[in-house]
Amino acid sequence: MATSATVSTTLSVDDNSSSHCESATVTSTTTLRKNESAPVKTRNESGKGTFTAKFERPPGAPSLPDFTGRDLYADPNAPPLPTTSIEATSYEHHLSRFLFTFPEGLPNGTHDLTLSATNAVILHQLISYPVDGGKLNITVDNGAFKDKGEYAGTFTIQSHDGPGRLVTITGEFNFTTVPE
Repeated sequence: MATSATVSTTLSVDDNSSSHCESATVTSTTTLRKNESAPVKTRNESGKGTFTAKFERPPGAPSLPDFTGRDLYADPNAPPLPTTSIEATSYEHHLSRFLFTFPEGLPNGTHDLTLSATNAVILHQLISYPVDGGKLNITVDNGAFKDKGEYAGTFTIQSHDGPGRLVTITGEFNFTTVPE
């Protein structure tokens, strides 16, 4: 007899300056068969390291504070499973979050990826920044046969704010996790 468990996270934000709402859903399903043990826990403790981003608007527009992630995660953080997402969250200037998802999973190695609204969610100071396009260069070492996983990368994202001004977001991250 099989049992199925679904974990779903939905991030939905109305930026109060336009009529649109950005949302993203990340869902995973695990099926257990009779006499199998429970799956490995897929949410790790916060990683250690850095995740920073700068938001640039056109000259004359008010500046935005930089983002510094405090809670850093890689999921499923269960080697040898491929990495399906990385996330950084901060509550320093209201809720801010970066979430990059990899539906096919990223094996260990270096990857050059194209970012879009389907695989990246950015929330900064409770305002959603839709991803119009971008690039992510990421190196994944999920920690198989080691005592830590390592995630490093850089990104450049084109977005727009509520009034429609171009916003360029650049950042980098380098953090480690303890595999589950």
